[in-house]
Amino acid sequence: MERADGGESGTAGVPSDSGDEGSWPTSHGGAGHDGTPLPHGRDVPSPLPVEQSAAELLAEYECLGTCVLVRAGYLDLLGEVWCCVVQGDGWVDVCEVRPAEGGGSLVTRRRLDSREWAERCPVGRTDG
Repeated sequence: MERADGGESGTAGVPSDSGDEGSWPTSHGGAGHDGTPLPHGRDVPSPLPVEQSAAELLAEYECLGTCVLVRAGYLDLLGEVWCCVVQGDGWVDVCEVRPAEGGGSLVTRRRLDSREWAERCPVGRTDG
C-alpha cells in the first residue's frame, strides 16, 4: 500500500510479534475472518490480539489497491489502542483497534465520504 507520507509499505505502527514487519496476511477477512468487509460505525469483535487485528485491517486496505495509508499508530501512552487513517477516492476511513474484555480485540471503522463532508461543511462557511 502506498503511504501518503511517501514511506514504504509495511505495518505502519503495528508491532510484529514475529519480527517480520514486511509480511502481510494473504488470506484475511477483516475482524470476522469470514471474507465479508468490516461494517462501518460499530464494534466488531475479533479473537485476535490488537496487533494481529490491526495488521489484518491494514492488509485488507492494501488488497484494495485504491487507497493510501495517511497515518497509523497507537493513540495511548500504554500502547493498547491502535488507530489508522486511510484515504481513498472520495472517502476517508478512521479505524480503531482496542483490547476486548476477556481477550481478543474490538475493531471499529468509521467512514466519511465526500458527500457527507460537503453536507457537514458547506462551501463558504466560516467559523469566524
